[in-house]
Amino acid sequence: MSFGKFFLHSLLLVIAISGVAAVVVNVAGAPGDGRAATAGIAIAYGNALLGMAVLAWAWRRSPNQFFGAFYGSMIFRFLLIFSILFLLIGAFQMRRVALVMSLVATYFLLLLIEIFHMLKAERMRKVQQ
Repeated sequence: MSFGKFFLHSLLLVIAISGVAAVVVNVAGAPGDGRAATAGIAIAYGNALLGMAVLAWAWRRSPNQFFGAFYGSMIFRFLLIFSILFLLIGAFQMRRVALVMSLVATYFLLLLIEIFHMLKAERMRKVQQ
């Protein structure tokens, strides 16, 4: 499994999402939406990179280690995201709708890339066996 390829593909996607978000915010956004959308995209991107790094590390481990790392990192990342959202919305008064919409949209698009890379790695592993 190649973390480098995932990094490149996800970075290109985040750049494209940022461009689309900038256009949407300029056309229909309120003051502060750009900052909130940028924060949501950054949180989702950090989450995806951390998740893929854990998967790349656990890929060559035993099934028990893989699933332990997978579920453990999932719980940790969700707690981290909710803590960051609580801080951004509560302490910094970021606009909720722009923050959450950009986070969720970016999260699911990055998840598609992650799934694609996992399926490709699994196909390669089956071919090598």
